[in-house]
Amino acid sequence: MTEARVSRAAQAIIALLAVALLTMAVILAASDGAVPAAIGAASGDTIKVTVKVAGMEFVPNRIEVPAGARLVITLDNTADEVHDLTLATGESTGRLAAGASATLDAGVITEDVDAWCAIAGHRAMGMTLDIVAVGGAESPATTATPAAAPVPDTTVPTMAQLMAQAKVSDSRPAELPPLDSPASGDSTLHEITLTVREQEETVADGVTRTVWAYDGLSPGPTLHGRVGDTFKVTLVNAGTMGHSIDFHAGELAPNEPMRTIEPGESLEYE
Repeated sequence: MTEARVSRAAQAIIALLAVALLTMAVILAASDGAVPAAIGAASGDTIKVTVKVAGMEFVPNRIEVPAGARLVITLDNTADEVHDLTLATGESTGRLAAGASATLDAGVITEDVDAWCAIAGHRAMGMTLDIVAVGGAESPATTATPAAAPVPDTTVPTMAQLMAQAKVSDSRPAELPPLDSPASGDSTLHEITLTVREQEETVADGVTRTVWAYDGLSPGPTLHGRVGDTFKVTLVNAGTMGHSIDFHAGELAPNEPMRTIEPGESLEYE
């Protein structure tokens, strides 16, 4: 073999090794739920990424983009409930039903951007996505100097102070009115409509919390009947997330007749 052929063979082997190492690096980067920056992509390019949903997670949950490139994300809601993708910059896919998809133009990425599902509670359950600007500035949230921790107040309030701050709620009597006898014409069928929504409740001065209320009550209203009576329940979801109601006294499986329904839906069962 001539010296020129040996040189060309060596160059070919080196090139193959380089491709193999680069492929391995891409596989390793993607294996941790991240989509690496597109090879050869640079400022001014447009990068398109498809994000799916598995359980309560985005897949991938991290996208790396060369600083200055435009990012276009397609969200495929491969879960069995409503989700969305909302960016800290304000862009959103809007709510997507199970099986639906939408495309979001995230614009030119110059710094890291946080994204999440804005359905109530979903972000806290882990539905977040990190957009990382490779070679760009980190987002202010990650570069800001942490504020000094406040000095905790070690004064323990007395029970009297806590009671004075607490909101005095309208009381409900503990006793239920007696039911009439079926012999006197009282029906053994009880038809009930319950409307569920999220609403704010004042706990103390300056302290509020969001509660899930049935007919404006949390806890919900008490349903009264006799053993053997039939309750025909209509559940109306007037909230912003999936809701359900599971009567443990009813001999029904909660995953179907008492299943979670999406906003705007209603469900009737006995």
